[in-house]
Amino acid sequence: MTISCVLFDLDNTLVGIPNTWNYFDTLIQDVLKMDYSLSIPSIAERNSLWRSGKEYVSILKRWGVIDPNDFWIKFDQRDGIKRKKLIKDGQLILYDDVIPTLKKLNNMGIKTGIVSNTPDFIVDYELDHLNLSSFFDEVLGLGDDQSICKPEPDGINLILDQLKCKPSNAVFIGDSPVDLIAAKRANVIPIFIDRKKKESRKLPLNSETYIKFTDLNQIFDFMEKN
Repeated sequence: MTISCVLFDLDNTLVGIPNTWNYFDTLIQDVLKMDYSLSIPSIAERNSLWRSGKEYVSILKRWGVIDPNDFWIKFDQRDGIKRKKLIKDGQLILYDDVIPTLKKLNNMGIKTGIVSNTPDFIVDYELDHLNLSSFFDEVLGLGDDQSICKPEPDGINLILDQLKCKPSNAVFIGDSPVDLIAAKRANVIPIFIDRKKKESRKLPLNSETYIKFTDLNQIFDFMEKN
């Protein structure tokens, strides 16, 4: 097996968002309360939205949202405003291992890409302001079409096609259960980046079915062994 393509999630894989769960959960609640005047569903219900894939439509309608696509437009607008403020305030964290790893991958001729559930306009803004854009051959934000967001494999498949890379020659590195599921469904090697060096949440796959890193530089040892 030869690894010729390394794909990444963005948020909390390359760039850290402080208090991530609260950040995104607050966005959900703000949209429901301030844009739709709807009651707030339980924590379990709100959590289910992130793992829903194509089921997001039925979940949002259950909450009282008539037009699920409109919900995500409003969500992304609020996210974009908050994300710009985080960058301006220096609260968005670029992990120390990111640029050295990307530089080395580029120098080795390894193709690189991003597949993020965040929409393109936020992804592009984030990458530009953190001077990361030049390191990637392809970048795909999926928020504009929730039906293909991870855990669906569509985004990974699309990037692989654009890079002309076979799934068997690719890895996908992410920090969440949806990343691992999407990678498995796309038949690429799933790698879980565990920066806190502890799996604080229950992952959906048996530990034997994915690789775990605590630092992105471990990709080079993995490539050498495989």
